[in-house]
Amino acid sequence: FGCGIMGTLGPLHPLTALTLLSLGANYFHGPITTLRHLTNLKIIRLFKNKLNGSLEAIQGLNNLMDVALTENKFSGKIDFLNNLTRLHYLGMANNCLTGTLQGLTRMERLVELILNDNMFYGSVGYLGTLSQLVFLNLRNNVMNGSLGALQNLSNLETLDVRSNRFTGSIQNLSKL
Repeated sequence: FGCGIMGTLGPLHPLTALTLLSLGANYFHGPITTLRHLTNLKIIRLFKNKLNGSLEAIQGLNNLMDVALTENKFSGKIDFLNNLTRLHYLGMANNCLTGTLQGLTRMERLVELILNDNMFYGSVGYLGTLSQLVFLNLRNNVMNGSLGALQNLSNLETLDVRSNRFTGSIQNLSKL
C-alpha cells in the first residue's frame, strides 16, 4: 500500500478468486461498486483513499473477515451489513456515514469496531450483543441514550465514546 496509485477501481470481476484486496493509502476515488463480484474476498484494505458513495457493494461479500475503509468519503447508512457475520474487524472511521448501528447486531465475531468521526446516531443498545468486542470507538458521532447496554461486553478493553450525546451515569459499566 501507499504507492501513490491514482484513479478509480476498474473492473475487478475477472479476479473472482481474490481473497485479499489491499490498496490503502493511495489516491483512488469514486465508488467501490466493482467489488460486488469478488465473493471470495476475506480482507479489504482500502483505507486512506478518496473513495466515495454507498457501501452497498460489499453487502453480499459474506466471506469478509476484515474491512478497513477508514479515511475515505463514503456516505449513507450501513444497516445492510448485518449479513457479514464473519467479520472480526470493521474500520470505517473518518467518513460521512450515518444512521443507527442496528445493522451490526448479527456480527457476533466482531472484535474491533471503529466508527469514529462519522454521523451515526441513536442508541448503542444494539451493540450489547457483540460479546466478542475488545475495542470499540464511536468517538465524535451524534449517538445518544444510555451506555448501559455495553455492560455485557465483558471482553471490552478499549471504549472511546467521547463527543456524543450520551446521558445518564456510567455506574452500569462497573462490570467491564
